[in-house]
Amino acid sequence: MAKYSHKDHNTDDSKKGMIDLSKLDTSFGEDNEPQDEKLMTLLKQAYQKKIYCRKAIINLDLIEPFSDYQPKITAEYRAYFLKKYLDTKPPELFVYQDPKSDKFIMSDDYSAYYMYKEVQAITAICVIIGEYKDNQDVTAGEKYYLDLPVIEIRE
Repeated sequence: MAKYSHKDHNTDDSKKGMIDLSKLDTSFGEDNEPQDEKLMTLLKQAYQKKIYCRKAIINLDLIEPFSDYQPKITAEYRAYFLKKYLDTKPPELFVYQDPKSDKFIMSDDYSAYYMYKEVQAITAICVIIGEYKDNQDVTAGEKYYLDLPVIEIRE
């Protein structure tokens, strides 16, 4: 639940009843996925066409989650993932390469990452944001600019 106290309330009579939204804590509980600021910066640059991306098939051993966060995977998501996986169109993981370890950091779709692990996949379909070092365990396509995302509605 959002933390709020009366001292955060604006006392200006013309704005009585208004809450300063910047003072609300929206991190509700321990189930929150941590935000990866580097990924956010890279995505912004990619959408602004300042850096390139590549579709790639990456050995799962080269992909590390940004944090130890583990989501609760619902039966509906599990069925969705398995259908896409069996149709050879599983969700893509957005990753960037850590220049120190050469590992690919994933922080955008923990549910998909852990489902790849659950089905014991050897590789994952990814979008590499920015530059990366060539590696024999990565099969990458041509560079392209990232388009704004299309919202997919699951039924």
